Amino acid sequence: MARFNPLRDDEGRIIRWYATGIDIEERKQAEERVQKENVVLRRGNRLALRCSRKSLVRRQALRKVLAQAAKVAPVDSTVLILGETGTGKELIARAIHKRSKRSGRAFVRVDCAAIPHCAHRLRIVRSREGAFTGALQRHLGRFELADGGTIFLDEIGELPAETQSTLLRVLQEREFERVGGSQPISVDVRVLAATNRDLKAAVAAGTFRQDLFYRLNVFPIQCPRCANGRTTFLSSSSTS
Repeated sequence: MARFNPLRDDEGRIIRWYATGIDIEERKQAEERVQKENVVLRRGNRLALRCSRKSLVRRQALRKVLAQAAKVAPVDSTVLILGETGTGKELIARAIHKRSKRSGRAFVRVDCAAIPHCAHRLRIVRSREGAFTGALQRHLGRFELADGGTIFLDEIGELPAETQSTLLRVLQEREFERVGGSQPISVDVRVLAATNRDLKAAVAAGTFRQDLFYRLNVFPIQCPRCANGRTTFLSSSSTS
């Protein structure tokens, strides 16, 4: 950076000019670094603001889910928990059971997606006895195990049509017959169901019974999806 200065005589007249030069390379580099840092900071602030807004939306959605769970827990309404895999549907179901009047009784989970089609009727709603003896007689049906408590039907959208009909009858009549038995068995069970499927679309496609959907969809709870695809809100003290 060059600077020119005049040299004057006693009367103020310019006699000559002289110049001074200063190397400002380091200062320019420092200014460029500051400018780049400001750009990065501005981008970071914008990103942080967007993340903050998304986080606020998620927190509000989570508070809504917790409020819904707390509201429905004391009553025996059937609850349908909707949401993607990994969004904490089972945790919500367990929280509802824990806050319910059935908390001292069994919480029985059935993974509908993991049960072979041929075993659905036996494992979900029926006890095994009659022609089968020994160990099989001791395997009570899931509904009978959950008598007085809560049964959680996870991935309910995976049930085949035949089992949907059987489940619908149990929900309507609150009783079933053991395989090989002749006397109906009454059960007092609260039903919580969950799915990552769009059951309304499944009903429209004819793969899920409409009457069963209405039986399950008494009190729907939609799980919000967090940025990483998972929710951790039910690990807090709010579920105690």
